[in-house]
Amino acid sequence: MRTCETINEDIKAIDDRRRVLFEQKEPIDNELKTLYRQREKLADELATAQLSGNLSDDELLLYHLEHVDGVKRYDAAMTYWRDMGFACSGYYPDTQQRGLQIMMTRDKPESLQKTLAGLKRIIPVLKPLKDNNKVISIFEHTCSEYGCYSLIITPEEKYQIGLMRHHRASTETTFDDLEAALTYIQRVHYYDTIDD
Repeated sequence: MRTCETINEDIKAIDDRRRVLFEQKEPIDNELKTLYRQREKLADELATAQLSGNLSDDELLLYHLEHVDGVKRYDAAMTYWRDMGFACSGYYPDTQQRGLQIMMTRDKPESLQKTLAGLKRIIPVLKPLKDNNKVISIFEHTCSEYGCYSLIITPEEKYQIGLMRHHRASTETTFDDLEAALTYIQRVHYYDTIDD
């Protein structure tokens, strides 16, 4: 059986070795932080150059749909999607595309038309997930109190209103027409009202 003294010596030896390793690690950590800041600065510089170029409307849509790091690019994407009537939150790792959210105002025809026009541009370039469906979240007035709603576009071009609640997916209703699906979303799963 080992004595307390020998166990304490072993603990001290381990602590001494850890101290040496931490001392060796500190300059590496500092260099990694410096490189990260340099990369962020270059990414912002690249975003500025790309955004000041002559991107077509279709190229700009793809540019903002693609998930790429960088504060300037992120801010530009948030503004772009907000101007189109959408929110943007996170991204889908499988597709490397941003997670878009439909945000509609109830009883406001312009909100429906703006969202419809945006989705007609977005859906063709949106990549399907592993189940071959394309998904756009719905940012609605209950803030997901009853679950998370989404517009699911199937390979057969059906438009489902999906609900994810307690890790269980279900379909609330299905439409053959995108405008009919959006009319339903605006009536039932609106984000705000004209009075808000």
